[in-house]
Amino acid sequence: MLPAHQAINDEIRERQRLDQGWKQRVERARYETGRAERQYKAVDPENRLVSRTLEQQWEESLRSCQRLQDDYDRFMATHPPQLSTDERARITALSQTIPELWNAPGTTNADRKKIIRCVVDHIVVHVTADSNQAQAEIYWQGGFLSRVQLQRSVRSYQEMENYEQFWERVTELRKAGYSAARIATTLNSEKFVTAKNKSFSSGQMMSLLARKGLGSLQEATDLAANEWKLSDLARELGISTETLRGWAKHGWVENRQTPTQRFWILCADEPELKRLRRMVAIVRPGRVRYPKDLTTPKRKN
Repeated sequence: MLPAHQAINDEIRERQRLDQGWKQRVERARYETGRAERQYKAVDPENRLVSRTLEQQWEESLRSCQRLQDDYDRFMATHPPQLSTDERARITALSQTIPELWNAPGTTNADRKKIIRCVVDHIVVHVTADSNQAQAEIYWQGGFLSRVQLQRSVRSYQEMENYEQFWERVTELRKAGYSAARIATTLNSEKFVTAKNKSFSSGQMMSLLARKGLGSLQEATDLAANEWKLSDLARELGISTETLRGWAKHGWVENRQTPTQRFWILCADEPELKRLRRMVAIVRPGRVRYPKDLTTPKRKN
């Protein structure tokens, strides 16, 4: 908001402008009164009709001039051209409470519009062509100027100023195994925005990744020899994924998890498959006790 001294100077200039306006009106009234007097005194006294009419006009002009002078005196009594010490102190206090008023819970958007109309004269926005960058120049009442850098909505990501940096970051996160949701969260935390100048959602990111051919994660499919995805090994053994996941959590199957999405990758060569099938053969409803030799996986070399 405006500094206190700027608001004080604005009030002084406004009062001086009003005072000058009053003085000009009084001066014109006095001129009209003097002209009416001169016309009356210049007429032939023998011409009584004209003389009486001009005298009435002169008297009315005198009364109008006196009323205007009285109005001016009353205005000056309440709005002197210079501010008193008390008035300066009140303006200073008010300028410091405007931010509090703006952010107060009870202040509505309609109230904020009224505040803006009181302190802002006009705003000029400069738009950079083929870019989401813009600059707003705010001209405050009294001549104070401030500039704000903005990001605007554009039609496509190619028009964004940081387009190359944006896609480099998306590609980097995707190659690291980040899901669409996590990429969106990361970009939002790093202050990247969509072409519409909004935060990213997981749905938007999935669509963008698909368009760029980044729709599938590499970390879940890059398997070493004898490695299985959880669902594939469960299908091979003929058991549910929940059961096999439980075995992995207990350490009964050699396993690892992908670093980002925590996918289960299980290791089982032919001897391990035989051991796991023996475990499957003794699965019974309810709690099952497996022999220790069946729950001890062969460690990878």
